Amino acid sequence: MPLRQLDWSSASRYIVADPRWKSKIWTAGLVLLIPFIGWLALLGYRREAVFRLAEGASPILPDWEAGLWHYLRGGLQAVGVIHLYLSPLYLWFALRVANDSFIGSVPWVPVLLFFLAIPIFSTLIIPSGLIYARVTLSTLDVSEWELYALGAAFHLVVFFIPAGFLNVTRTRRMRSAFALWPAVQLIARHPRRYLEAWIGSSVMSLLGHFCLPFSPWGVVWCYLGITYLFNEVPHPEGGPYAEFRDCYWQGFAAAPNGVLTVRYEPIPGYLATWPRSPFVALRLGPIEAPIR
Repeated sequence: MPLRQLDWSSASRYIVADPRWKSKIWTAGLVLLIPFIGWLALLGYRREAVFRLAEGASPILPDWEAGLWHYLRGGLQAVGVIHLYLSPLYLWFALRVANDSFIGSVPWVPVLLFFLAIPIFSTLIIPSGLIYARVTLSTLDVSEWELYALGAAFHLVVFFIPAGFLNVTRTRRMRSAFALWPAVQLIARHPRRYLEAWIGSSVMSLLGHFCLPFSPWGVVWCYLGITYLFNEVPHPEGGPYAEFRDCYWQGFAAAPNGVLTVRYEPIPGYLATWPRSPFVALRLGPIEAPIR
């Protein structure tokens, strides 16, 4: 059995199948910089990109001409799903950890402004709150084991959430993200592929978030690659993922372009579903990030 079952290389560079990928990724990075709404709009853009990828549509990336509100609305729905999944843990935290001492010690104004201005960190409310309570409160009427249990439950829910969103790709309805049984079945059928999607996504996320000073565009790149990896999980054989893996990249000739970069040139006369243009990618093992 191969060490990797998912196509990390295609996940990290499939955006080049769109002839306007540079301008679209550039715009997405600028949108992400908009306080309060940038991350939400990016989530909505990512949702549309997933739908186009699953359909094998061309161009493969959505146009920003649809308007910021169009993507913002989809992003708000996605965030709503995430926080509804986490809502039982929020309630547990409020009842067991957020006592009078905790409420009185938290600098609420800067905390709320931080999470409103940078909502990308909003899902870290529980782990950051647990750490804050454990470190700052001398008396906390919660055992260490209960704190560990809450932390473990948080990570388990977060681990499960992408499986719920895979239902959305299939049905195009956001409420299907709460169809728990199909999501459980998907993980049970493809446990290794699902875990690998998490590992690959974590690696891409680290690279995307810490590629200073280009982090906004790195985040856009990794978000699109992450959705590719997870949506490839239930399709070990067919769909556009097999097209990329087995056909699309064969239409390119690759040549070293430096220490860590590779230049891809289209092979004349090679037929492909999606357009092909020359590009240069930064190669880091199985991950290749298009840079120009």
